[in-house]
Amino acid sequence: MRLWAQYISIGLAALTFIIALIPRHYTDENSRTGSHHLSLWPRLLKFPLFWIGLLLLIYIAIQGPHIKWLPHGAESPIDWANPWRALMIYGSAWLLMCSLWIGITRRRALQIILVGLVSNGLLLAIIAAAQRLTGTNKILWFVDSPNQIWGTFFYRNHGAAWFALMVSLFCGLAFWHYLKALRTFAKSSPAALYGFLSLLMIVTVIAGYSRGAVISTLLFLGLFIITFLIRQFTLPAYPQKNVITVFLILILAGFTFVGLQGLNAKNTWDRMEQLFDGESKTMEARETATQATYDMWKASPWLGHGAHSFRFIFPVYQQHYPMIWKAGKRRLYWEHAHNDIAQTSAELGIVGVSFILLGWLWALGRFIRTRAWANPLSITLLLGTICTLAHSWGEFVFQNPAILITWVCFGIISLRWSELDPTTQSR
Repeated sequence: MRLWAQYISIGLAALTFIIALIPRHYTDENSRTGSHHLSLWPRLLKFPLFWIGLLLLIYIAIQGPHIKWLPHGAESPIDWANPWRALMIYGSAWLLMCSLWIGITRRRALQIILVGLVSNGLLLAIIAAAQRLTGTNKILWFVDSPNQIWGTFFYRNHGAAWFALMVSLFCGLAFWHYLKALRTFAKSSPAALYGFLSLLMIVTVIAGYSRGAVISTLLFLGLFIITFLIRQFTLPAYPQKNVITVFLILILAGFTFVGLQGLNAKNTWDRMEQLFDGESKTMEARETATQATYDMWKASPWLGHGAHSFRFIFPVYQQHYPMIWKAGKRRLYWEHAHNDIAQTSAELGIVGVSFILLGWLWALGRFIRTRAWANPLSITLLLGTICTLAHSWGEFVFQNPAILITWVCFGIISLRWSELDPTTQSR
């Protein structure tokens, strides 16, 4: 969320993009198709999300100069929020998306990236637990935060949402390795390890005290279990599959109980009870904010008010709703709508949102055409991205660049893995 981190992000994304475009020469020893030269430019130019994303970035860029007859956003410093900062954040996600698509040509490369993501998630979960157990409210024990932290996130709801997204990665890898072990009659498999780590991620989400992240994770787990059971019942009669399933369930259930007790997850259940008992006004306030944001969208439905303009324009519409306008004598300030879908619509309008919707439709169409739904890792990552998208209706998760970039990364990996994994096409 910090400006300095976003500068680093766009710099690394640009460097990754440049490296991905470097032409490659494969010799007979490292290629099954013989010696050949590979240029990545044609693949990039044929990538629909390259052009769709480029159009979106151009649309955001023309809002920056504040030319009267062009769409424009709020005129403010970049360290607050303005179209240039939005361009930097969206640009990082777009560059990474294109780099993964054109630069990854082998499954081994994707496996290395997945190991990096797993290691990152595991490290941050350990840091979050250590910070909770030591009672600090400083990130890495020395960086102050205006909010309750979780891991290296300044806002615990964002931390829990990111860990909720990581749950899908760990579950997907456990699922894929489990099926691979059954097919190959392997005596050992990383499936049990990834299953154990999946529970660690789930515990980390629950201990983050974020109701939205917990609901998102429960939704994902419900969909994942249905998918897993369907695949279980359609598998051949492998003798060990039922024994392994029961054994893993018993071990993971015990670990979950111990982990939740150790990280004091009772606070999360108390907050959930408030939510469903109607004792908390949080949901009512966010629903009201969504209504006010809808009013903001209606004032400029086609072009929107400009990227990252919400915090400046919203008070005009917020004042008509006393519940979200004042608390006693204190005026309430909303940096975000706590509804990414509503906020993005109000900021970018129908024109800007249409580019995003077009990108989603292409990705889903590609997912279906390439039979990615038949691959356990690909379908699990897709379920995780869908649940995070659902979470964004009640929280501003995509306003955090770490979540946005990870979400985009998982989407592209889901497509590329299904295309590079031979088991997808062999079914």
